[in-house]
Amino acid sequence: MIYQLFIYGFVFIAVFDILFNSQGPQRSFRWILFAFIFGYRSFDITPGFSIHPLDILIYITIIKILLTPSKRLVRLPNWLNGLFFFMVLHLLINTNHANFAIRFFEFKNLFHIVIIFYIVHITFVEISDLKYFSLFYILSVSMIAFLGVVEFHFPSITMSMFGSSSQLYSRESGIFYRAGFTFWGAQTAANLIPPVFPFLLLHKNSSMKVFNPISKLIIGAICIYAIYISGNRISWLILTIMLLSFFTMYRKKNSIVEKIAVFLFIISFVTYINSELLMSRYFSAYSAILGQADQVYDSSGHVRYSRAVNALEVIFEYPLGIGWAGSGWVHSDVLQIIANLGWLAGILFVIGLFNTMYKCFIVYINHLKQDEIKLVLFTSLLILVHVILSFLFNNNFVLPQSGVPLFLLWAIIDTSLNNYNSQFEYKINDKLSIS
Repeated sequence: MIYQLFIYGFVFIAVFDILFNSQGPQRSFRWILFAFIFGYRSFDITPGFSIHPLDILIYITIIKILLTPSKRLVRLPNWLNGLFFFMVLHLLINTNHANFAIRFFEFKNLFHIVIIFYIVHITFVEISDLKYFSLFYILSVSMIAFLGVVEFHFPSITMSMFGSSSQLYSRESGIFYRAGFTFWGAQTAANLIPPVFPFLLLHKNSSMKVFNPISKLIIGAICIYAIYISGNRISWLILTIMLLSFFTMYRKKNSIVEKIAVFLFIISFVTYINSELLMSRYFSAYSAILGQADQVYDSSGHVRYSRAVNALEVIFEYPLGIGWAGSGWVHSDVLQIIANLGWLAGILFVIGLFNTMYKCFIVYINHLKQDEIKLVLFTSLLILVHVILSFLFNNNFVLPQSGVPLFLLWAIIDTSLNNYNSQFEYKINDKLSIS
């Protein structure tokens, strides 16, 4: 009850700040980022329909923007406009006769991508602003990781704070013992953690006391331990790719020392864990992706594979889409969007994802000798890897606490790249005109 009152107070203060501060749209980002901590908690509007604090903050930001007389015109990406068309079309045409409230709930949560891209576009985010966003992201998600660790080892504490606390499995032999993250809603809380590591790299030379070497080590240790106890294999996979990219792609002055320090930290952590169950579960992720999940040992992987196969059957049977909520819970945003909205909508979504990755990679390889911008771009690449793999292998958009973080990271990087390229082209043209 006390925690629920705290959420009410937080939302009230955030709404007041966004509406009555001249920099409301810009300040809304920090409120949205801190609201990630609330997890599944929402406000019931009608039976079967609720609204999340993130919904409130996002729509209040839109109201503030609309009330601002001097707002500038923005043009959203073509792929996003096309995706929005199919979203509205399937909302109006009930192809699977699903309940309207269910269809609207799923529509509302994917519609976040349109609103967030609009907010980020209109606030004119630059590539250097990623450091500002990363500060609040690290603080918010580190708190989620810390509470997950506390719940795992001291469940009575989170029970008294949030009213519920449990683990997924008991301590039986042959079973990987996972943290519940029940204060947040599920182990999917770990999906938010991987971007913390590239963000910490972004603050390697930060003058802020909160990011001194000791505090960064503590934050990193808490976050990597939280990912471990979550048992979330997609987060493990993403973290592996981030580490491999760090050791192979990251080239910067004094980076050898950094790589040695990270390598020793990882070796120490793995040695501390030294678990056969960990290794079995880790490598089962690759088997599940290849469709070779052990039905006895890896029942969740087998279920995911079965749902993916069912979604593919729906996709081929209904190429124009079966309609909102028609495919059920697929465990893959990409497959669920294609199954529900059709091939064209799914292709547009995928084009948007890989177009952002392509732009970031091109800018990165063209600025290899500029250390100041290279670190930001390398960080962006790692975060985009996280975003793409999350959309491919997890269900995110159907829940605001899972979808909004990915949409926000994607929109910030995409918009900042567009603005950076525009400014870079302007400078080049300006120099040519002078000469």
